[in-house]
Amino acid sequence: MASPRQSLDFLIQQLNNTHNGASVRVGAAEGLGHLGGPDAREVLISAANNLHNAGEIRAAALRALGMACQR
Repeated sequence: MASPRQSLDFLIQQLNNTHNGASVRVGAAEGLGHLGGPDAREVLISAANNLHNAGEIRAAALRALGMACQR
């Protein structure tokens, strides 16, 4: 079983990998929202502010950020 840090690192990789489809990146954002913590919040803020990301990715990052802030 992966440690929380390994899970966090994997989800960050998936979210930031522009070769992944939108559904993978949205799922990664959601996973980061569930994990929460300062590292997840930082990555989600960056993804939401990245104008090169599709609107769907940015919106998912914002929703996930809302979840992460409650953890």
